[in-house]
Amino acid sequence: TPFLAGETYTLGDLVAFANFWGLPMTVPEYANPAATPHYVGWLRRMYARPASQQLFETSRSLGKAALGVAAQLRETEAA
Repeated sequence: TPFLAGETYTLGDLVAFANFWGLPMTVPEYANPAATPHYVGWLRRMYARPASQQLFETSRSLGKAALGVAAQLRETEAA
């Protein structure tokens, strides 16, 4: 399913994303497309949401880090 509880984005996705958005940056050996394809797919969908983009573009240091993670995920998806 595209989101944690099924086909629809829920509060659970929002809470999980707030806690786990940076795992590919902090523990890349565990959070990567080869090791955790479902997590990375979900993370890509979460980063692609317009609200996520807007939030990270307007925030400071963490926003810049998050946009870096999003860019890395897009690169690995294209590869």
